[in-house]
Amino acid sequence: MGKFLLSLFCMLVTVMPATAETITITASNSTFSGGSSYGTFTFDDSAASGFKIEGRAKTSSENIDLQANGGYIALTINSNDYKIVSVKATAKTGSSKTTTLQLKSQSTAYTFNNGNKTDWAGTGTSNNVSTSFEEHTYPVANTYFVLYNSTNGGLISISSITIDYSTVTGPIAPELSFEDCEIVLGEEIDLPKCLEFPNLTYNYTVTEGSGNISIENGKIKALSIGEATIKVTTEPVEGEYLAGEGTIKVTVVGKKPEMSFTNPSVYGKVNTGVVWQQVAVTEPASDRGAITYTSSDPEVVSVDASTGQIRPADVKKAGVATITATMAANGDYAEGTAEYLIVVIDPDASIEPGETLFDFTTKDPYGFTSKTDSSYETEVKAIAGENETVTITFEGKYRSYYGNNAYSLRLAKKNDANPNKFTISVPDGYKITKVGITSSDGTVSINGTTLTKSNREIVWEADNNVITNSVEFVSSGSNTLVISKINVMWDAADSDLEPAHLTFTPNVNGIYVDEVAEINAVNNPKGRTVTYSIAGLNEDEYDIEQVEDKLHVLVNKPGSYTLEARSEAGDGFRDGFAIMRLNVYRHLSVYADEVLLDKDEVDTDTEKFITIDVPENANLYYCFASESTPAADETADENQLAGYTLYEDGITVPAKTTGTLNFYIANYGYLSPIRKISLGFETGIEEIGAETTTGTARLFDLNGREIKGTPDKGIYIRIKDGKAAKIMIK
Repeated sequence: MGKFLLSLFCMLVTVMPATAETITITASNSTFSGGSSYGTFTFDDSAASGFKIEGRAKTSSENIDLQANGGYIALTINSNDYKIVSVKATAKTGSSKTTTLQLKSQSTAYTFNNGNKTDWAGTGTSNNVSTSFEEHTYPVANTYFVLYNSTNGGLISISSITIDYSTVTGPIAPELSFEDCEIVLGEEIDLPKCLEFPNLTYNYTVTEGSGNISIENGKIKALSIGEATIKVTTEPVEGEYLAGEGTIKVTVVGKKPEMSFTNPSVYGKVNTGVVWQQVAVTEPASDRGAITYTSSDPEVVSVDASTGQIRPADVKKAGVATITATMAANGDYAEGTAEYLIVVIDPDASIEPGETLFDFTTKDPYGFTSKTDSSYETEVKAIAGENETVTITFEGKYRSYYGNNAYSLRLAKKNDANPNKFTISVPDGYKITKVGITSSDGTVSINGTTLTKSNREIVWEADNNVITNSVEFVSSGSNTLVISKINVMWDAADSDLEPAHLTFTPNVNGIYVDEVAEINAVNNPKGRTVTYSIAGLNEDEYDIEQVEDKLHVLVNKPGSYTLEARSEAGDGFRDGFAIMRLNVYRHLSVYADEVLLDKDEVDTDTEKFITIDVPENANLYYCFASESTPAADETADENQLAGYTLYEDGITVPAKTTGTLNFYIANYGYLSPIRKISLGFETGIEEIGAETTTGTARLFDLNGREIKGTPDKGIYIRIKDGKAAKIMIK
């Protein structure tokens, strides 16, 4: 069997038991008539039972010359036992001529120079021009025309024409083979066709797992998690193919959960700890699988498997660890993961000048999956250098790409609405001094200023008067930014300056949304001027006021945030920085006999049943408090305060109960502030204070006892000017 010229036909060789032959035609083996003027020529090959090439041309220097608007070549097999498989013509044109060789099959109506669209065309200017045709994309034919067209006039010289042809045999049964399919629940894909036989007529029937998939409008739709089988049949084609049959295995998998952490990377300190993060799950909204946490290097950072909590003692040594949250498959959702990077430094270690090289010229660098298509990275949010000091976080569209026989990091071109960018960071106490970016294409900008490129290198150098530990680079050009290497140099923020020693006590605090809370200000032994901010919130979403050694903090958005305290370098001190985890809790909905309370008090004239909406993944503890509440024993539960009981299905409050119902929630190892609901009832006292002096007020508790001195918080009866009123003192 002869070898086909084009590799795509190798697929057909396996299903077409015909003999393939190759003929190459040149001017020297053609017979011309017409002398030097353009006439006709023929070539006959008896081996092909009447294979003939004929046309209007002339021979010149071993070439077949065609003239614009007058030359053509017809390729014909005068036997139905043979067919043309492929054709390739190689030609050369004169100087400054734009030429096109066209190849038309007999299936296209032929009128010379009629301007019809070509089946295939090869175009060139003052160079070699080639055109080729592959039979499997068209019906079987035994005549083709090679046509020539020039926009500037002039002749074209064809040096050779190569033809593959084969015998035509009886119909065969196509061997249908399909790859297994995987579809996400609720999604759909096109019904596949066998690559070797794309033009056959296909029929599809679900034979197994009809409850898992359906076939609608030419697509497979995933209905429920499980497996299914589709039977595929093809209809016969007279003279070519018998009916065919095959199967497609389909697996329906659960939806991918939407999980994320607020920050792709954070810094931690040995002996201090880290502001750890709790994973946020957007989908599914309910019926979630169990969530567990793991550390890629427990020798650096260990994590509580069930809560994600990282205590100071869990931060063990300098290094890098990835914290992964994994949600188990449940219901309609498959297993899902999210992760963030922790870079741990030793604050007591001396900081020497250093350098980190990020090399993107290898396959799958830093956890990326190198791509050859146009898709972008979605898994890797942040990477760290080998020296465990420098991190790079990414936003927008980016990927590790393989093309032109090389690997590189690529950021999509400029996009003002959704910038494609990366941020280089070093920890507090360090500063970035210089960044070199080796780039073959594209540009980047900092704060809107585009950096110039010299010899493929983009260089940024810090102002000596500015301490910078984070630099953001934004793709700013009309081309994709192509990066092979990023080199980062750093130094101590100022090795000659004394640290400010800012610290928070405690390291974690809890407040309620839309409620002013008083918490400790930062410990500031050096008396530096301190400013406060909350990372992750806009300025209009919180308010902080310092009153002596306390902060009055108001946050209008629930969540877990980082309260940051900073002092600027100067007067012999370096920049100061301290952080506190700030948990902002929602106010819980409380019901008395299924009626939502609109204020923090309950009338206990009759027995009441209290229910509270407890957040998911949290426990609620409560107790009844009054002046006579006895001291309680200590409890072994680290989240359960002395005297408090774990809330389960509700709380029964007996009739005539006075005092307060206190409760708090414990969420992932942190406790909310205690809330209090006043309990009391009407005493029926009507005539108390009939002798009260005008303008004087007297207070009585709900048992009719007059209160002397400053009253505690609670509900009281106030008598003034002979009138009684119930009041609540908070």
